[in-house]
Amino acid sequence: MAKTFEKERKRIAKKKGGKIEALHANSRNAKRLHTAVIRDDRLKALAAARKKQDKPLIRRTRFFLEAARENELKPLDEAAVQAKILEFVGQHNEEYEEIKKTRRAGRPPSTREDLLKMAIEALETEHKNGFCKPNLITMTA
Repeated sequence: MAKTFEKERKRIAKKKGGKIEALHANSRNAKRLHTAVIRDDRLKALAAARKKQDKPLIRRTRFFLEAARENELKPLDEAAVQAKILEFVGQHNEEYEEIKKTRRAGRPPSTREDLLKMAIEALETEHKNGFCKPNLITMTA
């Protein structure tokens, strides 16, 4: 169970003097429990969204960490770093070309093909424009 719900359940049980057998549907305690459940669900949804948003950053970090481990944690020279960046940017190209070749003529692209194309375009624009988004406040000041 989630934290808020458990805390509210314990508070109500302590106030009632033991187990909560039954609560009236419209009682204050039932409303408190209901509010706690809603809050826990909302927090779970926010955590899942945050985790989903962080996945590309984690994937990128893992890729370059593996590259550093392959080099025995020694600093990479500039050419090696550029090669690894280009490898990361082009990581979906092979699969995209394979899916594109297997598609019959005249058929629309599959969902997977569309997703790969969007991922490739996003990585290429990020490589062209840079990873960090410029802060507009500091640029105008």
